[in-house]
Amino acid sequence: MHNNCNSKMRKSKIDNSYLIVGIDIGKINQYARITDSEGNEIGKKIVFQRDIFGLNQLIMRIN
Repeated sequence: MHNNCNSKMRKSKIDNSYLIVGIDIGKINQYARITDSEGNEIGKKIVFQRDIFGLNQLIMRIN
C-alpha cells in the first residue's frame, strides 16, 4: 500500500513541462531517448560515448 501511494505521488508531480531521458548503456556507445510526460518520443535517439566527454555531449544536446 505504501509503495502504491508513493508511485501515485511521483506520477502526479510529472507534468507536461518535464522531459524524460532514458539511457541504454553499452560497452562503447550509449543511446538516449527523450520522451515527453505522456511517453511520446521526441526527436531521434542520441548516441554518445561512455566517458565524461560523451556525458557532457549528451547534456549539451538536451539543453
